[in-house]
Amino acid sequence: MPEMSGFSFYREIKKLDQKMKVCFLTAGEMYYGSYSDIFSSLPANCFIRKPITNEELLKHIDEVMYGLRENYY
Repeated sequence: MPEMSGFSFYREIKKLDQKMKVCFLTAGEMYYGSYSDIFSSLPANCFIRKPITNEELLKHIDEVMYGLRENYY
């Protein structure tokens, strides 16, 4: 995103709605740095690495949204 990072966008979303569920989809490495507050506040399943199939992505989203925990892999 040219205007702000995904983590900055996350902070803006949380200002509007604390209950909003957010996941990060990335092809790169994630570094704690100045975003350690975000890393520590989200479950590990909210960080999704590419490449990922559509089916796997939907399963991740279901798990986050509805708390479904099945052995997907």
